[in-house]
Amino acid sequence: MIPRTAARVLVIAPHPDDEVIGCGGLIAQLRRAQVGVRVVIVTDGTASHRSSTRYPAQRLARLRAVETRRALAQIGVTAADIVFCAFPDGGASEWRGHARSYRRLHASVAGRWDAIVGPSVCDDHPDHREAASTVRRLRPDCRYLSYTVWPGENARPGCFWRLPLKQDRYRKWMALKAYRSQRGLIRDDPDGFSLSSSELRRLNQPFERYSAR
Repeated sequence: MIPRTAARVLVIAPHPDDEVIGCGGLIAQLRRAQVGVRVVIVTDGTASHRSSTRYPAQRLARLRAVETRRALAQIGVTAADIVFCAFPDGGASEWRGHARSYRRLHASVAGRWDAIVGPSVCDDHPDHREAASTVRRLRPDCRYLSYTVWPGENARPGCFWRLPLKQDRYRKWMALKAYRSQRGLIRDDPDGFSLSSSELRRLNQPFERYSAR
């Protein structure tokens, strides 16, 4: 899946928490093997609670960045290896108009990587599909492994690898718990996003699935 000789791997997360949900166990295993991992958080994650007065967009963006650093520290990634592009959350169709964010993404993807791990082009979320398409367009030469967070109707049958998490399942769970904003912390937005108990169970599997597309 990842070459045994890999020294540097890039992880693409459309939103803060997708890196843990999609490949937190893999990140933990790579870091334990002393493989360098850099994580790129594509959007600012502020669409989760658009109507919150306690957490307006700027404050929520800061909170989600703090949560990201705490989460990734649980699985061995330091703050120095996290890049925040700050594209607008939920605004995939408008990304091309954000030159500074695009430069950050382009500079990160252009590095020397043995593999890139990112969202699937078949994911049900448009931000995930756009992130996957953009990265693969920028680096068609680099091995790309994809994870799916929201299967939905876009899911297609194909060849998947299962990565057993073993002891890293707990580390992934602890990393996911760092995202309190996505687990009920923000209560003044009736339409705000919060992971349900059933979703949390789905995300806490003893394995992760990857595809080479």
